[in-house]
Amino acid sequence: MSVQIPNLCPDDLGLCAIFFGSRQSCEENLLAIDIERWLDNLGLGKYADVFAENEIDLDAVGLLSEEDFKELGLPMGPRRKILAAVDEIQSPNVSEKSETLDETILANNQGERRQVTALFADIAGFTRLSSGMDAEETHAMLNGFFAGVDEMVTRYGGSIDKHIGDAVMAVFGAPVAHTDDPERALRAALDIHEAVAQLDPPLEVHVGVASGQVVASSTGSAAHTEYTITGDSVNLAARLTDLAKSGETLVAASVQRALGERFRGADLGEQVIKGLSEPVSVWRLDELSTEQSESGQIFVGRSRELGQFVAALDHCLEMGKGQSVIVRGEAGVGKSRLVEEFSNLAQAKEFAIHTGLILDFGTAKGQDAIGALVRSLLDIPRGSGKAMRAEAAGRAVNSGWIPEERLVHLNDLLDLPQPSNLAGIHEAMDNATRNLGKQETLGDLIQIKSEATNLLVRIEDTHWADQVILAHLAHLVRAVQSIPVLLILTSRITGDQLDQNWRAGTEGAPLMAIDLSPLDSSEASDLAQYFGDLDEDVISACVERSGGNPLFLEQLLRNADELTAGNIPGTIQGIIQARLDALQTVDQGAIQAASVLGQRFTRAAVEALLDSGIFDPDNLLKNVMIRPAGEDFHFAHAMIREGVYASMLRPRRAELHRRAAGWFEADDLVLFAEHLDKAEERGAAKAYFVAANAETEANRYDQALRLVERALELNTEPDVRFDLKCLYGDLLRELGQADESISAFKTALNDAEDDLQLCQANIGLAEGLRIKGRYDEGLECLSAAEAAGDAIGSAEHLSRIHWLKGNLHFPMGNIEQCMNSHETALRYGQETGSPEAQAHALSGLADAYYLNGRMLSASEAFERCVKFAKEVSLTRIVCANLNMAALCKYYALEFDFGIEMLNEALELSMATSNYRSEILVRQHLSFIYYEIGLFDKALEEIRAAFEISQKNGVDLFKTSTLAYESQILWNIGNRTEAAEVSERAWVICDEQKSYRMCGGWVLGAVALSTSDHQRRNWAIEEGFSLLSGEVVSHNYLKFYRAAMEVGLETQNWALTDRACDALANYTRSEPFPWSEFYISRAQTLSGFHQDNNGDQVIKSLRKLKEKAEKFGIRASLPQIELALGNVAG
Repeated sequence: MSVQIPNLCPDDLGLCAIFFGSRQSCEENLLAIDIERWLDNLGLGKYADVFAENEIDLDAVGLLSEEDFKELGLPMGPRRKILAAVDEIQSPNVSEKSETLDETILANNQGERRQVTALFADIAGFTRLSSGMDAEETHAMLNGFFAGVDEMVTRYGGSIDKHIGDAVMAVFGAPVAHTDDPERALRAALDIHEAVAQLDPPLEVHVGVASGQVVASSTGSAAHTEYTITGDSVNLAARLTDLAKSGETLVAASVQRALGERFRGADLGEQVIKGLSEPVSVWRLDELSTEQSESGQIFVGRSRELGQFVAALDHCLEMGKGQSVIVRGEAGVGKSRLVEEFSNLAQAKEFAIHTGLILDFGTAKGQDAIGALVRSLLDIPRGSGKAMRAEAAGRAVNSGWIPEERLVHLNDLLDLPQPSNLAGIHEAMDNATRNLGKQETLGDLIQIKSEATNLLVRIEDTHWADQVILAHLAHLVRAVQSIPVLLILTSRITGDQLDQNWRAGTEGAPLMAIDLSPLDSSEASDLAQYFGDLDEDVISACVERSGGNPLFLEQLLRNADELTAGNIPGTIQGIIQARLDALQTVDQGAIQAASVLGQRFTRAAVEALLDSGIFDPDNLLKNVMIRPAGEDFHFAHAMIREGVYASMLRPRRAELHRRAAGWFEADDLVLFAEHLDKAEERGAAKAYFVAANAETEANRYDQALRLVERALELNTEPDVRFDLKCLYGDLLRELGQADESISAFKTALNDAEDDLQLCQANIGLAEGLRIKGRYDEGLECLSAAEAAGDAIGSAEHLSRIHWLKGNLHFPMGNIEQCMNSHETALRYGQETGSPEAQAHALSGLADAYYLNGRMLSASEAFERCVKFAKEVSLTRIVCANLNMAALCKYYALEFDFGIEMLNEALELSMATSNYRSEILVRQHLSFIYYEIGLFDKALEEIRAAFEISQKNGVDLFKTSTLAYESQILWNIGNRTEAAEVSERAWVICDEQKSYRMCGGWVLGAVALSTSDHQRRNWAIEEGFSLLSGEVVSHNYLKFYRAAMEVGLETQNWALTDRACDALANYTRSEPFPWSEFYISRAQTLSGFHQDNNGDQVIKSLRKLKEKAEKFGIRASLPQIELALGNVAG
């Protein structure tokens, strides 16, 4: 504080002494000026000399009691006037709450109430010391003293309130508070004693320290204003300074209690303090312990539960196998504290601890339980940027902790963007694949980490888990049973999701359940012992009110003073509200704002909600309302958050939610929508729609579905509701719920109000009907969609409509319609410039060529589609078309190219878990392996294709895989098994009525493999009859080839010729090498058997052998070589 000239405030008496010749004359003149002026204002100027003689200035007057004024000889009237004036200075009106949302800075001199620790330090024997010095020496001594004391105070985070004569008044907790201000003040006091002893001349001080509520405010006049504190604790600290001997620090009992066991000193008992009506308990500080308390929470009882955990711990150490433990109990019963004790026991046995906390609300990016667990396992600090997370992901792969193919899932878990080489793979995966990949990646990471050290993995509050997290937990339970990892899960009983349905997903892995009950009366009494000397009546009342719930009991015990005053809340809400009422206004506003953000929150987010934009968490930390969580904070218990949130009226909550929505709008669309929802804003549903679209684009279908479902519960505009219903249907279809998707789009169709909405709803409905094989209904929907699309002139929608039409015509065998539809789709796609529309149309056009048996045109179209899709990173379309391009290479007899393309397609299909594509790839590999004579590999691949179909319910491909397996078995001589397999294929085909898709193929297999003459003839005639209509092209190719083989096998040359002519006629518009070879082969072998000595036959056999060898068709060589051998013989 600086000296004001000419106002001459007595802040630095050493400096003032320069003006007045001596310290004594300085004090006397300053007192004469300021006290006289103050007393004159009160009409009591005649008493100025009395105040001056007793060295009472404006700062000291606030420390005097009525007894002091009596001692000065003041009558009752003047005494009352002075006490009233002092009270007005010390107690400005702060009762009225600001109308703003927060009040963190003092305005209009109103001030604020704060919990502070006040420290006074006074030079011992100053009069004796200064009497032998001149003014300059006294000035220098005081400056050295002030500098030394000020340095110690500021070093420990305190502030200098003022210099008073030869004393310093310091404050810890204002204007900035800390969680440990009493400790800071005492450590400063100890260092002050050491610092002043090093001065020249050496000094000794006596120090007083007291804590309590004060009024902190800006006080003064237009000429001079200063920030200061006033209150009983200030007076007490000053009196303790007077009471202390040279070199001593005396502290109030409140300060000693704050330090607890770390306080080292003597209890001086109760002391009568001048000016205070009641005796005060006083302690002398000798030193402070450097040991920190281990936990802010007390632990009692639970011996049975600890025994259960120790047994699991020992088993894990002895056997190297883990176990999962579920700790259940109602809110506040002590689950988290018990798990903390479990962690202490595990750490003592050198287990590494990793934790994930599931939050009910306010889970922003990177704060989900699984993501937090992964970051913990990879030693990634909270709040780390993308660069550090990406570096950790790379390190995990390079160190061999996870295989390289899991990097795409690790990126997802770490909320990292996928690099260009993985983005397409990630996009092409279906939702279930992505979720399973993340589960397996986490499991891999835990397993590799457990090889270095035993692990304890904690996942708390599973009652708030969504289905994705629950699936993660089930996977972890299965994983830890064979590795040295203990998995601890906690859940409330109400809302417990770890039920029998969930446990079925753990596949019988061992689970230990610990159900926590309330504390019994003995344990509750043990807990009460940690809260000082409380009356038995108080303890009994607390135990009764808490019902044995540790959280409730602890909060009641912490508020025991209110208990004795009759203010005990009857519920936990009352406890939390009482604690909230005890907070300063600014902290009330801050913690209410924080409760709106959720269980975990950031400092910046709270500040965005407050009018002042300033959030100081220290008092909330000191009051154990919140706890630090890295750089962020979370409520000390979920119920505290719930209670604080419930304490606000709806208008205030709504306003805070609106502000929170504004804060999250740019960075987190999900939280933006959720806060608008809780603010009851009409725009919430649209915000959910935008957020759900973003989640869908990121392939997070589960999350998107949850958002849409919530949005549909809200009242909103009809057009927004319609868009939500369509997105709902799309998501259900992506998640494999085609029936539910169809229902959703039917509802949307009923709500459609214009042509655009009619078009969108019918398209979505047709997509679901196509999946269910309801092709005619799908075409009806697309006709309606096309009419609406034409009306609005939307090329984008028309492109998709015609692409879907082509896809529906394909399995129906409608060749011309399929071709026309895809050509139209391509034209519209080029018109819109949409890469995806064009790629889909190119794919459909290639399908149409394939459907028509034009394999060379199909090959060119598929390759064109694959090339285009790769250029625009449409991995899903690449995956779907690459295997078809390879199949066309098979028909071109380019087997090496085909195998190369199929291996690429297989890798892509497996990476994205595209089961349909993998089935086709393995089927096509089987075709090629068969042709080149690798029958074992051909059989292996076709059986693998069937298993994938069976496992994933892809019934469409069961018939074709069985039909081809039958052909392989027949060729290698397993005729009986071949017949059994072909009959199975026909049963499935007949049940599915999939005659157009694969009926001819299956009938050919039946005819080839059966030994029953009548059955064979039936299959042949049924096949020719079926192929007289329109079916998918492979039916013609597979059946006619089988019929050729039957003719050769049974020496039915007429059948052979019939089949050859039919295949030649089918491929006449665009012959291709495969069809040409097999027609030539059948005709040549038939001619040989009818005239085996003709020169032309021999020439044809040799030419056929050359062609088979050239193309590597080794499957056909034995019959050709046998015929040539017979000729030679």
